[in-house]
Amino acid sequence: MSGQHNQDSAAPRKRLKREDRRNLLLDLAADILATRGSDALTLQTLAEAAGVTKPVTYSQFGTRMGLLLALYRRYDQRLFADLEAGMAHRPPTPRDAANMFANSYIACITRHGRVYEATIAALRSYPEHGMIGTEIRTAFCDMLTRLLAPCFPAGGMPAQARMIALFGAVEELARALLDGQISEHAARTEMRRAFKALVQREA
Repeated sequence: MSGQHNQDSAAPRKRLKREDRRNLLLDLAADILATRGSDALTLQTLAEAAGVTKPVTYSQFGTRMGLLLALYRRYDQRLFADLEAGMAHRPPTPRDAANMFANSYIACITRHGRVYEATIAALRSYPEHGMIGTEIRTAFCDMLTRLLAPCFPAGGMPAQARMIALFGAVEELARALLDGQISEHAARTEMRRAFKALVQREA
């Protein structure tokens, strides 16, 4: 009887799929960044938080830098996915695109902005990622160009310099929002205005 009880209580835990485990580890890494700061985030501390052995985190990310890159890319992918979903049902007008962009960007910043900023700051400490700001700006401009293409006739897309200017305005508004200098409403309104000034008038 007691043997049967021990056998039942010692039933093996369900094994997570690799992608599910990776997402769980990234969620825990974000929690460590948010509550303890970037210096506290290592593959060892992540393993301890997850209750797994160190080789598990190494097999997923390789290095601490690999972990930070995975976090950074996941947040970018979430923003891009939100924007694509909002524009997928019909070709948007520039006005539609401005509203969708501002709403999606603000929602992403309020949910993940502080962890994202901490992740980027930590990545900049690695010499090979000292220019990560350029990578982020390029990805942003490429994403927005692709999403806006249905709004404009062939050859009518805003110039690359205007897209870069929009990125700069959006980044500063997001930072001011995170710092508590402006409200969500003000950030959203000014993002729409920046979009209209730098993009819509070329339609």
